[in-house]
Amino acid sequence: AEYMGNIMNSNKKLFITVGTTEFEELIKTLDTLEIYKIFAKNGYDNITMQIGKGTYEPQNFKEASVNVNFFRFKPMIDEEIRESDLIISHCGAGTLLDCLRAKKKIIAVVNLSLIHI
Repeated sequence: AEYMGNIMNSNKKLFITVGTTEFEELIKTLDTLEIYKIFAKNGYDNITMQIGKGTYEPQNFKEASVNVNFFRFKPMIDEEIRESDLIISHCGAGTLLDCLRAKKKIIAVVNLSLIHI
């Protein structure tokens, strides 16, 4: 592990996925300098976001001390799941099962905009 000031930099990877729909609230909430600082403080300095159909694209990482990249879709996200230390995901059953099978730490977030009451 490397150290940056008093922040441990352990090169952990974080993968954020919204699935095949959109989850603007999740991406916007996580795309803040404050959140990036929290990720970095906890050793997550490589962040990949799968942003789906949403129109919002991450932009606030440029001043952060983390590496962020994003994409809309890929045919498979198995590699991102396998290489990540933590996944923040929508509550899609397929994604959650893939993460569990890969024995990964998951934070599942409900996309309330998809619940039609």
